[in-house]
Amino acid sequence: NVKQMILNAKWVLNNEEEAKRWGLVPMRRFLLLGLPGTGKSMICEASAHELGYGLVQVGVARALNSFIGQSEANMRSMFDQLERLSPIVAWADEIGRDLSGGSSSNYTDGGTTSRVHGEFLTRMQDLDPGVFFFAAANGLDHLSPEMLRAGRWDQMLYVGFPTTGERRQIFHMHLSQIEGNFDLDQLAERTPCWTGAEIVSLIHETKNRIIPVHRRPINTADIVDVMGKTRN
Repeated sequence: NVKQMILNAKWVLNNEEEAKRWGLVPMRRFLLLGLPGTGKSMICEASAHELGYGLVQVGVARALNSFIGQSEANMRSMFDQLERLSPIVAWADEIGRDLSGGSSSNYTDGGTTSRVHGEFLTRMQDLDPGVFFFAAANGLDHLSPEMLRAGRWDQMLYVGFPTTGERRQIFHMHLSQIEGNFDLDQLAERTPCWTGAEIVSLIHETKNRIIPVHRRPINTADIVDVMGKTRN
């Protein structure tokens, strides 16, 4: 679904006159939800590559400052810089942790978190058309209702575990440079509910267990052996 959304946005950008006749504007504000390691960050990188835009990571937490009023100014400055870099893909990781749902009070932080949260939502809503904004969160628990209301994001998408076919592709990508033939189907079947990051880590661990001791390339049996000693 994410891939199709980006391809659709690319079509709108490349066919401006026709899109204008249909009243189309590209979707460009995405909230990606899912477990760590499922590929949310990779989606941002791949989207920037597909659109031919630069990629910048936005550090929302860096905007927070102990001085009254400085945090809001930092947030405004961050969005101003994004607009000066337009066209660009901006990526804010772990947004639920950094904004903490916007909850605060005058007794805890003087209301700073709430004001920064409001500034973030306002500026995101008014972003320059050349800025594609991706935010990633591991869950909905720490996101406030105003963050999730209809129209705030063009799309909220869940990034789940890779399917068997996708796991096969991940194994292929990371084993294709290694000498030998691998049973990719077996490896994919044996790794249900593994994230892409865990698969990459599995291959890395297998190489470090086998090569220094046996001085040979790894094989399918080696990966399966290490898999049995790994908890995903």
